[in-house]
Amino acid sequence: MTSYSVEVEFDSTVSDDTAADLVDALTDVHGAIGTAPSGNLSVILSIEAGNVLDATVQALSRAQEAVASVTHSPTLATGVATMTEAEFDRRLADATTPGDLAGQAEACDILGVSARTLEKLASELAPHIVQTLATGPLYRASGLRSVARRHPLPPLEQALLNLIAANRPATVADDADHQLADTALITSPGNPIRIKSNGGSPVVARAVANLLERELITAPADPDESLTGAPDSGIDVLVTARGRQHAQPLLHPTD
Repeated sequence: MTSYSVEVEFDSTVSDDTAADLVDALTDVHGAIGTAPSGNLSVILSIEAGNVLDATVQALSRAQEAVASVTHSPTLATGVATMTEAEFDRRLADATTPGDLAGQAEACDILGVSARTLEKLASELAPHIVQTLATGPLYRASGLRSVARRHPLPPLEQALLNLIAANRPATVADDADHQLADTALITSPGNPIRIKSNGGSPVVARAVANLLERELITAPADPDESLTGAPDSGIDVLVTARGRQHAQPLLHPTD
Protein backbone atom coordinates (compact mmCIF):
# COMPACT_ATOMS: atom_id res chain seq x y z
CA MET A 1 0.00 0.00 0.00
CA THR A 2 1.12 3.54 -0.76
CA SER A 3 0.24 6.85 0.89
CA TYR A 4 -1.39 9.32 -1.51
CA SER A 5 -2.21 12.98 -1.15
CA VAL A 6 -5.51 13.71 -2.88
CA GLU A 7 -7.02 17.17 -3.33
CA VAL A 8 -10.71 17.40 -4.20
CA GLU A 9 -12.12 20.77 -5.30
CA PHE A 10 -15.81 21.61 -4.93
CA ASP A 11 -17.97 24.27 -6.59
CA SER A 12 -18.74 26.09 -3.34
CA THR A 13 -17.20 27.87 -0.37
CA VAL A 14 -17.75 27.25 3.33
CA SER A 15 -17.52 29.30 6.53
CA ASP A 16 -14.67 28.85 9.00
CA ASP A 17 -17.04 27.01 11.38
CA THR A 18 -18.13 24.60 8.64
CA ALA A 19 -14.52 24.08 7.61
CA ALA A 20 -13.66 23.15 11.20
CA ASP A 21 -16.56 20.65 11.20
CA LEU A 22 -15.20 19.18 7.96
CA VAL A 23 -11.77 18.70 9.52
CA ASP A 24 -13.43 16.87 12.44
CA ALA A 25 -15.34 14.65 10.00
CA LEU A 26 -12.13 13.72 8.18
CA THR A 27 -9.75 13.09 11.06
CA ASP A 28 -9.31 9.44 10.06
CA VAL A 29 -7.81 10.50 6.73
CA HIS A 30 -5.93 13.54 8.09
CA GLY A 31 -8.26 15.90 6.24
CA ALA A 32 -7.17 19.49 5.59
CA ILE A 33 -9.38 22.27 4.29
CA GLY A 34 -8.16 25.08 2.10
CA THR A 35 -9.05 27.39 -0.74
CA ALA A 36 -8.43 26.38 -4.34
CA PRO A 37 -7.02 28.92 -6.84
CA SER A 38 -10.60 29.42 -8.05
CA GLY A 39 -11.58 30.53 -4.55
CA ASN A 40 -13.71 27.45 -3.97
CA LEU A 41 -13.45 24.78 -1.29
CA SER A 42 -10.47 22.45 -1.43
CA VAL A 43 -10.37 19.22 0.61
CA ILE A 44 -7.04 17.41 0.91
CA LEU A 45 -6.93 13.83 2.20
CA SER A 46 -4.22 11.29 2.97
CA ILE A 47 -5.27 7.93 1.51
CA GLU A 48 -3.66 4.50 1.72
CA ALA A 49 -4.25 2.63 -1.55
CA GLY A 50 -2.70 0.20 -4.01
CA ASN A 51 -2.64 2.62 -6.94
CA VAL A 52 -3.55 6.14 -8.08
CA LEU A 53 -7.00 5.15 -9.35
CA ASP A 54 -8.04 3.47 -6.10
CA ALA A 55 -6.75 6.42 -4.07
CA THR A 56 -8.69 8.86 -6.24
CA VAL A 57 -11.95 6.90 -5.99
CA GLN A 58 -11.65 6.51 -2.21
CA ALA A 59 -10.79 10.16 -1.66
CA LEU A 60 -13.57 11.44 -3.91
CA SER A 61 -16.16 9.30 -2.14
CA ARG A 62 -14.88 10.19 1.32
CA ALA A 63 -14.69 13.92 0.59
CA GLN A 64 -18.18 14.09 -0.96
CA GLU A 65 -19.63 12.18 2.00
CA ALA A 66 -18.01 14.53 4.53
CA VAL A 67 -19.02 17.72 2.69
CA ALA A 68 -22.62 16.54 2.38
CA SER A 69 -22.72 15.63 6.08
CA VAL A 70 -21.75 19.12 7.27
CA THR A 71 -23.37 21.31 4.59
CA HIS A 72 -26.57 19.21 4.33
CA SER A 73 -26.79 20.03 0.64
CA PRO A 74 -25.47 18.44 -2.57
CA THR A 75 -22.13 19.90 -3.65
CA LEU A 76 -20.46 19.20 -6.98
CA ALA A 77 -16.85 18.05 -7.08
CA THR A 78 -15.17 19.93 -9.94
CA GLY A 79 -11.73 18.35 -9.92
CA VAL A 80 -9.35 15.87 -8.31
CA ALA A 81 -5.54 15.86 -8.10
CA THR A 82 -3.77 12.74 -6.84
CA MET A 83 -0.09 12.11 -6.15
CA THR A 84 1.96 10.08 -3.75
CA GLU A 85 2.85 11.86 -0.53
CA ALA A 86 6.51 11.35 -1.42
CA GLU A 87 5.93 13.26 -4.66
CA PHE A 88 4.02 15.97 -2.77
CA ASP A 89 6.97 16.39 -0.38
CA ARG A 90 9.43 16.43 -3.31
CA ARG A 91 7.53 19.22 -5.04
CA LEU A 92 7.53 21.26 -1.86
CA ALA A 93 11.27 20.77 -1.48
CA ASP A 94 11.90 21.72 -5.12
CA ALA A 95 9.73 24.82 -5.01
CA THR A 96 11.81 27.96 -5.63
CA THR A 97 9.50 30.16 -3.54
CA PRO A 98 7.25 29.33 -0.59
CA GLY A 99 4.29 31.08 -2.22
CA ASP A 100 1.29 30.97 0.07
CA LEU A 101 2.68 28.18 2.27
CA ALA A 102 3.72 28.54 5.91
CA GLY A 103 5.18 26.02 8.33
CA GLN A 104 5.06 26.27 12.11
CA ALA A 105 7.84 28.86 12.42
CA GLU A 106 6.27 31.05 9.74
CA ALA A 107 2.84 30.65 11.35
CA CYS A 108 4.23 31.88 14.68
CA ASP A 109 5.77 34.89 12.94
CA ILE A 110 2.57 35.79 11.06
CA LEU A 111 0.38 35.48 14.15
CA GLY A 112 2.90 36.94 16.58
CA VAL A 113 2.64 34.00 18.98
CA SER A 114 4.90 31.38 20.51
CA ALA A 115 4.78 27.70 19.49
CA ARG A 116 2.91 26.94 22.72
CA THR A 117 0.26 29.54 21.94
CA LEU A 118 0.03 28.26 18.36
CA GLU A 119 -1.07 24.89 19.73
CA LYS A 120 -3.91 26.61 21.61
CA LEU A 121 -5.16 28.07 18.32
CA ALA A 122 -5.26 24.65 16.61
CA SER A 123 -9.03 24.55 16.10
CA GLU A 124 -9.13 28.06 14.62
CA LEU A 125 -6.18 27.36 12.33
CA ALA A 126 -7.41 23.94 11.18
CA PRO A 127 -9.37 25.30 8.18
CA HIS A 128 -6.15 26.79 6.82
CA ILE A 129 -4.05 23.60 6.88
CA VAL A 130 -2.96 22.51 3.40
CA GLN A 131 -1.33 19.28 4.47
CA THR A 132 -0.04 17.64 7.63
CA LEU A 133 3.56 16.50 7.25
CA ALA A 134 5.82 14.61 9.64
CA THR A 135 7.18 17.98 10.81
CA GLY A 136 3.70 19.36 11.49
CA PRO A 137 0.93 21.25 9.67
CA LEU A 138 1.57 23.21 6.50
CA TYR A 139 -0.70 26.28 6.35
CA ARG A 140 -1.93 28.71 3.73
CA ALA A 141 -0.24 31.95 4.76
CA SER A 142 -3.15 34.06 3.49
CA GLY A 143 -5.47 32.21 5.85
CA LEU A 144 -3.13 32.81 8.77
CA ARG A 145 -3.04 36.51 7.96
CA SER A 146 -6.84 36.63 8.09
CA VAL A 147 -6.72 35.04 11.56
CA ALA A 148 -4.05 37.55 12.64
CA ARG A 149 -6.30 40.43 11.59
CA ARG A 150 -9.01 39.07 13.89
CA HIS A 151 -6.58 38.93 16.82
CA PRO A 152 -4.49 42.12 16.89
CA LEU A 153 -2.37 42.90 19.93
CA PRO A 154 -4.26 44.69 22.72
CA PRO A 155 -3.56 48.46 22.55
CA LEU A 156 -1.30 48.57 25.63
CA GLU A 157 0.78 45.60 24.46
CA GLN A 158 1.09 47.20 21.02
CA ALA A 159 2.19 50.49 22.60
CA LEU A 160 4.86 48.75 24.71
CA LEU A 161 6.12 46.80 21.71
CA ASN A 162 6.33 49.99 19.65
CA LEU A 163 8.42 51.75 22.33
CA ILE A 164 10.75 48.81 22.90
CA ALA A 165 11.29 48.29 19.15
CA ALA A 166 12.14 51.98 18.78
CA ASN A 167 14.50 51.74 21.78
CA ARG A 168 13.24 55.07 23.10
CA PRO A 169 10.19 56.63 24.72
CA ALA A 170 7.45 58.04 22.54
CA THR A 171 8.16 61.49 21.17
CA VAL A 172 4.47 61.93 20.49
CA ALA A 173 2.36 60.14 23.10
CA ASP A 174 -1.09 61.44 22.30
CA ASP A 175 -2.95 58.31 23.32
CA ALA A 176 -3.47 56.88 26.79
CA ASP A 177 -1.84 53.53 26.05
CA HIS A 178 1.47 55.03 24.90
CA GLN A 179 1.44 57.38 27.88
CA LEU A 180 0.89 54.44 30.23
CA ALA A 181 3.58 52.41 28.46
CA ASP A 182 5.98 55.35 28.85
CA THR A 183 5.61 55.19 32.64
CA ALA A 184 6.96 51.62 32.64
CA LEU A 185 10.20 52.49 30.87
CA ILE A 186 13.57 53.56 32.25
CA THR A 187 15.59 55.17 29.47
CA SER A 188 18.67 57.30 29.02
CA PRO A 189 20.54 58.28 25.86
CA GLY A 190 22.53 55.42 24.40
CA ASN A 191 21.24 52.82 26.89
CA PRO A 192 18.92 49.88 26.16
CA ILE A 193 15.26 50.12 27.01
CA ARG A 194 14.63 48.96 30.56
CA ILE A 195 11.27 48.15 32.10
CA LYS A 196 10.62 48.84 35.76
CA SER A 197 10.68 45.61 37.71
CA ASN A 198 7.02 45.89 38.67
CA GLY A 199 6.05 47.26 35.26
CA GLY A 200 4.95 50.51 36.87
CA SER A 201 1.51 49.05 37.49
CA PRO A 202 -0.16 45.62 37.54
CA VAL A 203 -1.84 46.19 34.16
CA VAL A 204 1.50 47.06 32.54
CA ALA A 205 3.20 44.09 34.21
CA ARG A 206 0.59 41.77 32.67
CA ALA A 207 1.11 43.37 29.26
CA VAL A 208 4.88 42.87 29.50
CA ALA A 209 4.41 39.26 30.60
CA ASN A 210 2.13 38.65 27.59
CA LEU A 211 4.71 40.08 25.19
CA LEU A 212 7.34 37.79 26.72
CA GLU A 213 4.97 34.81 26.44
CA ARG A 214 4.34 35.55 22.76
CA GLU A 215 8.11 35.86 22.24
CA LEU A 216 7.72 39.37 20.80
CA ILE A 217 10.27 40.64 23.33
CA THR A 218 12.93 38.86 25.30
CA ALA A 219 14.61 39.43 28.67
CA PRO A 220 17.64 37.70 30.18
CA ALA A 221 15.86 36.87 33.45
CA ASP A 222 12.80 34.77 34.17
CA PRO A 223 9.76 37.03 33.55
CA ASP A 224 8.04 35.98 36.76
CA GLU A 225 11.07 37.07 38.78
CA SER A 226 11.81 40.11 36.66
CA LEU A 227 8.41 41.71 37.17
CA THR A 228 8.69 41.79 40.93
CA GLY A 229 10.83 44.08 43.03
CA ALA A 230 11.52 47.74 43.58
CA PRO A 231 10.03 50.11 40.95
CA ASP A 232 13.31 51.99 40.55
CA SER A 233 15.15 48.86 39.38
CA GLY A 234 14.52 47.23 36.06
CA ILE A 235 15.33 44.64 33.43
CA ASP A 236 16.75 45.11 29.94
CA VAL A 237 14.37 44.00 27.22
CA LEU A 238 14.96 43.55 23.52
CA VAL A 239 12.51 43.13 20.70
CA THR A 240 12.75 39.81 18.83
CA ALA A 241 12.72 39.41 15.05
CA ARG A 242 9.09 38.34 15.33
CA GLY A 243 8.35 41.38 17.47
CA ARG A 244 9.79 43.70 14.82
CA GLN A 245 7.32 42.30 12.31
CA HIS A 246 4.44 43.38 14.59
CA ALA A 247 5.85 46.67 15.88
CA GLN A 248 4.54 49.95 14.49
CA PRO A 249 6.77 53.01 13.93
CA LEU A 250 6.57 55.82 16.46
CA LEU A 251 5.59 59.29 15.40
CA HIS A 252 8.17 62.07 15.43
CA PRO A 253 7.23 65.59 16.50
CA THR A 254 7.37 66.69 12.88
CA ASP A 255 5.04 63.89 11.67
